Amino acid sequence: MLANLNIKFSVIAISETWLQNDSHDVDMIAYEFTHKNRPDRSGGGVGLYLSNNFDFRVCGDLSGSDVDVMESLFIEIIRSNTKSIVVGVIYRPPNKNVYAFVSKYCEIVEKLLREKNYVI
Repeated sequence: MLANLNIKFSVIAISETWLQNDSHDVDMIAYEFTHKNRPDRSGGGVGLYLSNNFDFRVCGDLSGSDVDVMESLFIEIIRSNTKSIVVGVIYRPPNKNVYAFVSKYCEIVEKLLREKNYVI
């Protein structure tokens, strides 16, 4: 249990959330939870717990769900006077095409490098 650790994580990524809508019972003290459901199917889903002292925005252009390839959620942690930090969680459903997953993953990385001008 996290409460038993003497560590305060800044970000915790979760896959297989199995959440179906915005109503949920998975909040933790001192964290903001954001998630992306798997549309029209049970299982899957990804989420991020972020320390509640962060200002952040969801990167909708990097986040998505293609149930036959991957589910992803990316956020940008906004920091004053310095570059922002992008954090994400990616889930590949079992027994799905690995080549399609790698291709989609590369698209996300290229977008981060090209359009967002982030260093990975």
